[in-house]
Amino acid sequence: MNVKLNADDPVLASLMSGMDEGAADPTVPLGRLRDAAALQFGQAMHADVHAGENALRDALARVRPAVDSLVENMRRVATEPALSRMSDVQRADVKSAVEHQIAYVIGGYRAAFPQT
Repeated sequence: MNVKLNADDPVLASLMSGMDEGAADPTVPLGRLRDAAALQFGQAMHADVHAGENALRDALARVRPAVDSLVENMRRVATEPALSRMSDVQRADVKSAVEHQIAYVIGGYRAAFPQT
């Protein structure tokens, strides 16, 4: 799966570009992206909330732990010793299963925030 995402935010675009460049240690650009995401998330959570927008804040508050869990569980799948004992076909099936889940997340994002 090769996914190229474009961000309207120039800082996010730069961080995503760093992920695409194939760093020697991929956890470094991932960590930078995680930190920037946490900062942006904090700003969104602390924005003035008008009457009746608590549901929005609650929904937004559920996004971050879900994404953190998704990223951590992908890492666990990729580093699970059982994966290395599988045949190439079985490993490809596992990778494909994860790719389908990522496609679902991207599709959900696109459905929730259609291009204008």
